[in-house]
Amino acid sequence: AHAVAIDVLYETNADLIWRTYQTAFAQLSAAGCRNVAASCLGCGYGRFPVSDFVAVARRLFASDIPNLDPITLATTNAELAEALETAFAGEPA
Repeated sequence: AHAVAIDVLYETNADLIWRTYQTAFAQLSAAGCRNVAASCLGCGYGRFPVSDFVAVARRLFASDIPNLDPITLATTNAELAEALETAFAGEPA
């Protein structure tokens, strides 16, 4: 599956990112997928701020997405990776 959370001007916001993940994950769950790895939407061309993405990630991991476990977020952005690791330190993987 592939998802993009930017508009035609390469801009994004927390709601767009959240809705994109929710739609994609619902479709993946319905298709029988159980383990999901996803990029950090909006954080490349969308230039979404790291701290705002961490808030979306918290909301994402707190949501009830049937049959998906685990969900892994991936990024090549060292600052974002560090922020996510710090935000979720000590929480079960």
